[in-house]
Amino acid sequence: MLRTLMVLALGANPGPWGELKVAGAGSYGTGIRLEEYTGAASVTLSGFLHHRLVEDDAPLSLQPYLQRAGAIEGSFSYDHFVTERGELSGPYRVDTVGGGVSLAYPGGLFSLWVSASFFHVQDGGGNTGWQSIVWLLPRLEIGPGIRIDATRMTLGYTYAPTITDGSYDGRGWGQLYLRISTVLAERVYLSVVGEFILSGGRGGLEVAVFPSRSVGITATFEYAEGAIYYWARNVFRQWQPSAGLSWWVTPSVGLGLEYRFIHSELVDDEPQGLNTVNTHRIALAFRIRLG
Repeated sequence: MLRTLMVLALGANPGPWGELKVAGAGSYGTGIRLEEYTGAASVTLSGFLHHRLVEDDAPLSLQPYLQRAGAIEGSFSYDHFVTERGELSGPYRVDTVGGGVSLAYPGGLFSLWVSASFFHVQDGGGNTGWQSIVWLLPRLEIGPGIRIDATRMTLGYTYAPTITDGSYDGRGWGQLYLRISTVLAERVYLSVVGEFILSGGRGGLEVAVFPSRSVGITATFEYAEGAIYYWARNVFRQWQPSAGLSWWVTPSVGLGLEYRFIHSELVDDEPQGLNTVNTHRIALAFRIRLG
């Protein structure tokens, strides 16, 4: 911390003031008499608050967290989903487009996370025999927290209603979550989260290890049971492990790769297995720090 303050005070070697991230993902899912395909792309631009990043010995991916560099961020994404099912006479597609803004403010003791987003979802296409539907998905989140050294605890609330063809569904009282994150020896990042959702709950664990300043290896696991999909109140069970690799080719240019397996099943599934889907998802990311 002393070194950071000295560099800031002297104005020497000013670091990046923000970051640009471009990402893409593709997935393939299978089940009984069905196949699913998804392609997605997103662009995110963020600017660090308080100060630019400072060059130090910490892993590049952990510098914003360890230096308490809060950020204001804007994002835009597009997702194209296609499924072919035995009961349909043609492919069924869903297109999702939208974006959001967020603010992360890390104070001396108290922190704050605020975000707002909006997505437009349109289905249809092909001779499916299903009537086209439009979903509007506004989302608001606020997460006050406490930060002590490298450990942060956030108690947050998310309100995520669904508007289906103009019909408003508040989906209960919203979602309450608790997230605890910490960094050990400036080389290991740990994060656990527990969340109440409609008709159930969700829990997750993330571990990231940085053997060098430029390389990171990440593993995550998430389990959820409840009304996890915006388009229905049916209770689904879902679990998803993932493994990722991040590599900063230079201090300003980084690449990311992630593989994720997603298992989703309807809890009251009759006949058994008809609404069970196993999905393989690969995501690539390119990020550049703006100086």
